[in-house]
Amino acid sequence: MVRLIIALVLASHGIGHLMGFLAAWTPAASPFTGRPLVFTNGVTMTSSLGKVLGLLWLAPLVGFVVGAFGLWLQTGWWQPMLVASAAVSLPLVLPWWNAIPRLSYAGAVIVNIAVLAALLA
Repeated sequence: MVRLIIALVLASHGIGHLMGFLAAWTPAASPFTGRPLVFTNGVTMTSSLGKVLGLLWLAPLVGFVVGAFGLWLQTGWWQPMLVASAAVSLPLVLPWWNAIPRLSYAGAVIVNIAVLAALLA
């Protein structure tokens, strides 16, 4: 039962990455604001670089969902899949702390760090 709950949390986290993609490509449907990256005023989710980053958000989406499925089925590849997904997700999420809704941001960072800590320890 615990494995199923963890898999559901990880899959939900993966699906949450859809927000980054949608913010870049369909801004009217996005909960993100038009605020820029932390490090610059010129890069927003709808800028050219923001759209490239929006596409990159699809990688952890797929990785977390597939990794959660692998965990649930107890395959041999779920751990590297989740580590890679968290390693991609964390640097994608961190610079957007002023644009992502606070609860979503905190949850994303916590799940990413928990995955990396648990699976790399």
